[in-house]
Amino acid sequence: MSVRQFFAVILIFLLGGSAWWLLGMASEFRTYTVGQRLDTAVYDLWGRPVVQAAPRFSVKVPGSKQERELLASSNHIAVELQLQQRRKGLLWYPTYALSFSAEYAIRNDDPVAQRVRVHLPLPSAKATYDEFGVWVDDEPSRHEIDTERGIAELITLAPGQTRRFKVHYRTRGLGYWRYELSGKTGRVRQLDLQVQTDFRAVDYPAGSLSPMQSDNTETGLQLRWQAQDLITHQHIAITMPEKLNPGPLTARMSFFGPVCLAFFFVLIGSIA
Repeated sequence: MSVRQFFAVILIFLLGGSAWWLLGMASEFRTYTVGQRLDTAVYDLWGRPVVQAAPRFSVKVPGSKQERELLASSNHIAVELQLQQRRKGLLWYPTYALSFSAEYAIRNDDPVAQRVRVHLPLPSAKATYDEFGVWVDDEPSRHEIDTERGIAELITLAPGQTRRFKVHYRTRGLGYWRYELSGKTGRVRQLDLQVQTDFRAVDYPAGSLSPMQSDNTETGLQLRWQAQDLITHQHIAITMPEKLNPGPLTARMSFFGPVCLAFFFVLIGSIA
């Protein structure tokens, strides 16, 4: 190879490498810089990850201003997750539709009547809820719903009486869904939580409680968490499957383009 040919190869390599580098930078800029604005747009359309905390039951301690927490005697929760992947720019977002139904039993084991305060926080004050309903036994609640403060009810229980607090809603989320089992005590009685998905690529975040049972259905999975008297500070959570995003992949391939070009010139030079 002559000196002139050698410098021609170097020039071609530099021009080709610069073109690959510019393509990679453009893809990375569009993916991450513009993607931050797209994230906000997706949040406005579909909301953020749905995090639902368990309700808090408490009674006032006689003769003081303090309250004593009560444990629900049973916790029955049914959740449906429908994955709906959405694309914005060069990014795919794992959005989903959620149906949440829960029934909590409260029993008064004291020899006197009790007035139980119920507080159930909602996932987000800015979220959109459909088919929303709250019941005490089979009677619909007549209280106004404050999405920022959550649901508040006052239930009167006679000695030995059991009453049921029910809630249902549909909403939308992004990324993952989480149910926070309990408050300070970390104790849950008669837990039966079922999640129905229309996808099988289910993942569980680190530190979450894995299901006790998992069965395949025609379209997805039937997941079940069951326990008689559970003590844990882990939460139940499911991460939605994500599609391969073309933006980051294009940027990585572009940055490695000059390496392939260098190997090509080495091969041509060795043959010549």
